[in-house]
Amino acid sequence: MGVSSPRRRIGQLAAVAAMAAAFSAATAWLYESPYLLALLALPLPFLLGLFFSDRRHALLLGLGGALIGPATEAVCVAGGLWTYTETGGIPLIPPWHPPGWACFPLAITLVVTALRPSAFSHNISARTVVLLLLGLAFETAVFVILGTRTFSALIFALAASVFLLAIWRNQAVWLTFLSGLLVGPLTEALPIRLGAWSYARDEFLGMPYYMPLAYGLYAVLLGFAAHGLAQALRRAPK
Repeated sequence: MGVSSPRRRIGQLAAVAAMAAAFSAATAWLYESPYLLALLALPLPFLLGLFFSDRRHALLLGLGGALIGPATEAVCVAGGLWTYTETGGIPLIPPWHPPGWACFPLAITLVVTALRPSAFSHNISARTVVLLLLGLAFETAVFVILGTRTFSALIFALAASVFLLAIWRNQAVWLTFLSGLLVGPLTEALPIRLGAWSYARDEFLGMPYYMPLAYGLYAVLLGFAAHGLAQALRRAPK
């Protein structure tokens, strides 16, 4: 990203906070009009992309989130972990998911690079991308299998978090994990409270105890995989 100005870093953090709050509020009050919400959410990833010096990379990063995020959510909904009140006739998930999930890797990247500008400057190998995607599939499968057994899911989330952060001793990974742990649940809290969707287990801010850790893991796996895919697509022959 190459951000050098402290003022711009503060601007990044403020933009992410403002857009997360706006998306959370819009979802809370407009979830019964899912297509209108999707239309209003559509500009958000492009606005976040304006903070990237490499706009093409930002576009590819958002595309990765728009594809991977809804796919994993659909599996979780099918597995009974949570249910959306209104999907607009679409199976499992509402139409505002692609633009909403496109924002996630962009927002996490802006938060992390505001704190550590060189966080995503290194190349991520194809092998690492494959491992990250396999880890994402494994995480999703385990949470679906464990279902409503909160204690077992929490133990798994703790063990997986310790394992990931121990084997990947990188400050950017830690910052990404913490960003996901905070941004995800805080953005979800208001829509859940007002009925946009509901978890099978309502234990902490309307969600099960393991969800903050699950969001931290998801941020690392999705975030770095999306960066690796964006880098690979940029290197592909035109």
